[in-house]
Amino acid sequence: MGYQAAETVEPSVREIEPIGLYSSQHWHVVAYCRLRRAFRKFHLDNISSLALLDELFTTRPETLQQYWADEAKRIDEEKVVIHFTPSSLLPAQVQHLHDTKHQYGWVHEQHLPDGRLELLFLIGSLPYLAAWLLPYVVAIEIVDPLYCEIIYQSSHNVPMISVVQNES
Repeated sequence: MGYQAAETVEPSVREIEPIGLYSSQHWHVVAYCRLRRAFRKFHLDNISSLALLDELFTTRPETLQQYWADEAKRIDEEKVVIHFTPSSLLPAQVQHLHDTKHQYGWVHEQHLPDGRLELLFLIGSLPYLAAWLLPYVVAIEIVDPLYCEIIYQSSHNVPMISVVQNES
Protein backbone atom coordinates (compact mmCIF):
# COMPACT_ATOMS: atom_id res chain seq x y z
CA MET A 1 0.00 0.00 0.00
CA GLY A 2 1.04 3.58 -0.46
CA TYR A 3 1.07 5.33 2.91
CA GLN A 4 1.71 8.91 3.98
CA ALA A 5 2.72 8.86 7.65
CA ALA A 6 2.02 12.08 9.52
CA GLU A 7 5.66 12.50 10.56
CA THR A 8 7.20 12.07 7.07
CA VAL A 9 7.30 14.23 3.97
CA GLU A 10 7.50 11.44 1.40
CA PRO A 11 4.95 8.64 1.13
CA SER A 12 6.23 5.10 1.58
CA VAL A 13 5.25 1.72 0.21
CA ARG A 14 4.32 -0.76 2.93
CA GLU A 15 3.49 -4.43 2.88
CA ILE A 16 1.25 -5.23 5.84
CA GLU A 17 -0.41 -8.21 7.46
CA PRO A 18 -3.68 -6.86 8.94
CA ILE A 19 -5.09 -8.14 12.23
CA GLY A 20 -7.86 -5.64 12.90
CA LEU A 21 -9.83 -2.57 11.92
CA TYR A 22 -11.18 -0.03 14.39
CA SER A 23 -12.63 3.43 14.62
CA SER A 24 -11.87 5.96 17.31
CA GLN A 25 -12.07 9.46 15.86
CA HIS A 26 -10.93 8.03 12.50
CA TRP A 27 -10.72 4.55 11.00
CA HIS A 28 -7.45 2.64 11.45
CA VAL A 29 -6.11 -0.74 10.43
CA VAL A 30 -3.78 -2.52 12.86
CA ALA A 31 -1.24 -4.64 11.03
CA TYR A 32 2.23 -6.10 11.11
CA CYS A 33 4.33 -3.75 8.98
CA ARG A 34 7.06 -5.62 7.13
CA LEU A 35 9.02 -2.39 6.56
CA ARG A 36 9.17 -1.52 10.27
CA ARG A 37 9.09 -5.17 11.42
CA ALA A 38 6.53 -4.35 14.09
CA PHE A 39 2.82 -3.93 14.61
CA ARG A 40 1.56 -0.50 13.66
CA LYS A 41 -1.74 1.27 13.27
CA PHE A 42 -2.43 2.95 9.94
CA HIS A 43 -4.89 5.83 9.60
CA LEU A 44 -7.12 4.85 6.63
CA ASP A 45 -7.20 8.45 5.34
CA ASN A 46 -3.40 8.27 4.88
CA ILE A 47 -3.53 5.25 2.57
CA SER A 48 -3.08 6.52 -0.99
CA SER A 49 -3.14 3.18 -2.81
CA LEU A 50 -3.87 -0.41 -2.01
CA ALA A 51 -3.15 -3.66 -3.80
CA LEU A 52 -4.15 -7.14 -2.65
CA LEU A 53 -1.40 -9.71 -3.09
CA ASP A 54 -1.96 -13.36 -3.97
CA GLU A 55 0.33 -14.27 -1.07
CA LEU A 56 -1.08 -15.83 2.09
CA PHE A 57 0.83 -14.77 5.19
CA THR A 58 1.39 -17.01 8.18
CA THR A 59 -0.79 -16.03 11.09
CA ARG A 60 1.24 -14.39 13.83
CA PRO A 61 0.58 -15.27 17.47
CA GLU A 62 -0.10 -11.62 18.36
CA THR A 63 -3.75 -10.63 18.56
CA LEU A 64 -5.54 -7.33 18.46
CA GLN A 65 -6.07 -7.65 22.22
CA GLN A 66 -2.29 -8.04 22.69
CA TYR A 67 -1.74 -4.97 20.50
CA TRP A 68 -4.02 -2.90 22.78
CA ALA A 69 -2.24 -4.19 25.89
CA ASP A 70 1.15 -3.30 24.39
CA GLU A 71 -0.10 0.16 23.42
CA ALA A 72 -1.30 0.75 26.98
CA LYS A 73 2.17 -0.13 28.29
CA ARG A 74 3.82 2.44 26.01
CA ILE A 75 2.10 5.41 27.60
CA ASP A 76 1.87 6.67 31.16
CA GLU A 77 -1.15 4.81 32.30
CA GLU A 78 -3.68 5.20 35.02
CA LYS A 79 -5.87 2.44 36.40
CA VAL A 80 -9.61 2.94 36.10
CA VAL A 81 -12.10 0.42 37.54
CA ILE A 82 -15.73 0.55 36.44
CA HIS A 83 -18.71 -1.50 37.53
CA PHE A 84 -20.97 -2.04 34.54
CA THR A 85 -24.61 -3.20 34.70
CA PRO A 86 -25.43 -4.68 31.27
CA SER A 87 -29.12 -5.09 32.11
CA SER A 88 -29.48 -1.27 32.24
CA LEU A 89 -28.80 -0.94 28.50
CA LEU A 90 -30.19 -2.29 25.25
CA PRO A 91 -28.36 -5.38 23.93
CA ALA A 92 -26.95 -3.38 20.99
CA GLN A 93 -25.43 -0.84 23.40
CA VAL A 94 -23.88 -3.61 25.49
CA GLN A 95 -22.43 -5.18 22.36
CA HIS A 96 -21.02 -1.82 21.22
CA LEU A 97 -19.31 -1.32 24.58
CA HIS A 98 -17.73 -4.77 24.32
CA ASP A 99 -16.73 -4.21 20.68
CA THR A 100 -14.99 -0.90 21.40
CA LYS A 101 -13.56 -1.30 24.92
CA HIS A 102 -10.15 -2.51 23.69
CA GLN A 103 -9.27 0.80 22.09
CA TYR A 104 -9.88 2.61 25.39
CA GLY A 105 -7.37 0.62 27.43
CA TRP A 106 -9.48 -2.33 28.58
CA VAL A 107 -7.32 -5.10 30.01
CA HIS A 108 -9.53 -7.30 32.17
CA GLU A 109 -13.05 -7.95 33.40
CA GLN A 110 -14.68 -10.19 35.96
CA HIS A 111 -18.27 -11.07 36.74
CA LEU A 112 -19.53 -9.86 40.10
CA PRO A 113 -22.04 -11.88 42.18
CA ASP A 114 -24.78 -9.27 41.59
CA GLY A 115 -24.64 -9.65 37.78
CA ARG A 116 -22.49 -6.61 37.10
CA LEU A 117 -19.12 -6.68 35.39
CA GLU A 118 -16.02 -5.12 36.87
CA LEU A 119 -13.96 -3.66 34.02
CA LEU A 120 -10.31 -2.69 34.43
CA PHE A 121 -8.78 -0.11 32.09
CA LEU A 122 -5.20 1.16 31.91
CA ILE A 123 -5.44 4.50 30.20
CA GLY A 124 -3.34 7.46 29.15
CA SER A 125 -6.16 10.00 28.96
CA LEU A 126 -8.98 10.08 31.46
CA PRO A 127 -11.02 12.68 29.53
CA TYR A 128 -10.81 10.45 26.41
CA LEU A 129 -12.19 7.49 28.37
CA ALA A 130 -14.85 9.70 29.98
CA ALA A 131 -16.09 10.86 26.56
CA TRP A 132 -16.41 7.21 25.44
CA LEU A 133 -18.30 6.27 28.63
CA LEU A 134 -21.00 8.96 28.32
CA PRO A 135 -23.46 6.86 26.27
CA TYR A 136 -23.26 4.17 28.98
CA VAL A 137 -23.48 6.48 31.99
CA VAL A 138 -26.77 4.98 33.27
CA ALA A 139 -25.10 1.57 33.48
CA ILE A 140 -21.72 2.39 35.01
CA GLU A 141 -20.24 3.26 38.36
CA ILE A 142 -16.67 4.54 38.48
CA VAL A 143 -15.06 2.72 41.40
CA ASP A 144 -11.46 3.90 40.98
CA PRO A 145 -10.02 6.52 40.82
CA LEU A 146 -12.04 8.11 43.57
CA TYR A 147 -11.74 11.60 42.07
CA CYS A 148 -13.96 10.59 39.13
CA GLU A 149 -17.67 10.64 39.52
CA ILE A 150 -20.83 10.80 37.49
CA ILE A 151 -22.70 14.03 38.11
CA TYR A 152 -25.88 15.45 36.65
CA GLN A 153 -26.20 19.07 35.57
CA SER A 154 -29.00 20.41 37.73
CA SER A 155 -30.64 22.52 35.02
CA HIS A 156 -30.95 19.81 32.36
CA ASN A 157 -30.43 16.52 34.23
CA VAL A 158 -27.70 15.74 31.68
CA PRO A 159 -25.13 13.18 32.84
CA MET A 160 -21.50 14.23 32.89
CA ILE A 161 -18.40 12.45 34.07
CA SER A 162 -16.46 14.73 36.39
CA VAL A 163 -12.69 14.38 36.42
CA VAL A 164 -11.41 16.41 39.35
CA GLN A 165 -7.91 15.90 40.71
CA ASN A 166 -7.86 15.80 44.52
CA GLU A 167 -5.33 18.04 46.25
CA SER A 168 -3.50 15.58 48.51
